[in-house]
Amino acid sequence: MKRLHLFISVAVMTILSSCSSVQLLQFEQLKPAEISFPNDLKNVAIVNNMPKEELGKQSYLRHTAKEFEADGATFVQEVANVLAEGNYFNKVVVCDSLLYRYDENDAPQYHELKPAQVRQLLGDLDADMIVSVDRLYVRTSIGQLWDNYYGIPFDAVNASYAALVHLYVPTRDKAFMQVTDVDTLQFELDLNLSDDVIAKETSGYAGMKIANKLIPYWHGVQRIYYDGGMAEFRDAGVALRENDLEEAGRLWTNLYEKKKGKNKMRAAFNLALYCEMTDQLDKAMEWLDKAKALVGESNVNDRNTITYYQAALQRRQQEMNKLNIQMNRFKGQE
Repeated sequence: MKRLHLFISVAVMTILSSCSSVQLLQFEQLKPAEISFPNDLKNVAIVNNMPKEELGKQSYLRHTAKEFEADGATFVQEVANVLAEGNYFNKVVVCDSLLYRYDENDAPQYHELKPAQVRQLLGDLDADMIVSVDRLYVRTSIGQLWDNYYGIPFDAVNASYAALVHLYVPTRDKAFMQVTDVDTLQFELDLNLSDDVIAKETSGYAGMKIANKLIPYWHGVQRIYYDGGMAEFRDAGVALRENDLEEAGRLWTNLYEKKKGKNKMRAAFNLALYCEMTDQLDKAMEWLDKAKALVGESNVNDRNTITYYQAALQRRQQEMNKLNIQMNRFKGQE
């Protein structure tokens, strides 16, 4: 996970270093959930159906590879916390009881909830849907992280996990949907690291990612904009960084109307960003078309920058179509 973060940072710095007038902007956008639910599904219960495993609290031994189930209680609680904080459902409740029961022929797979069990849980918890947290399998191995300050690698533990969750509703005898997630976290290998720490950290992270598949969530995005060469561009950049978006848009509009060539193109590009940040995606695409029409054939960097941004906006338009459907449940509410 940290390696990916470093790769993205290096890529961004490469772009910025190629043109001193380009700046990086980070802001949050509401992303749609992977799954869309009917508007009448309002109350959700989260239950722990994971095998319980005793995890060591002693320091993680170097060159040790392990496989274990993570912390079900932490997983369940994080799913519930994210769903509750999202205010997407009317009510989110947690069942504290551990539902998983071992038997003599226990297989290394999840135990499906029985129809009678689902009906009882739905009734007792006053829920329209059960989110059954079933497995969080973790496999650890030794890896490396790069220290940017000293410019050297150091030992770390890779924790690869596979999460499994099932969704139950009263109209189905079996789970109507399976939700999965896989990822790898990296932990610095030190004396404070243990299986228990890895399990809890991984469970919290996996719980957040699973919950984000169920409801719309805020996600940080990165965009670039032109900020140099003229005082008006610099003033607009200051306004943007001070969250005065309207002033930045006004200055960019003046630049577009008064300037020619490269500066006119860059003002149009920045106005596309203004429109995206004010949820005017169609107008943002129009501004990018204008910017592209002003780019000289030899200006490869600016042309590529516009092309990348067009692709990002097209993805955002697709997201917005899905997001609008998911947010229909709030129409008519104050």
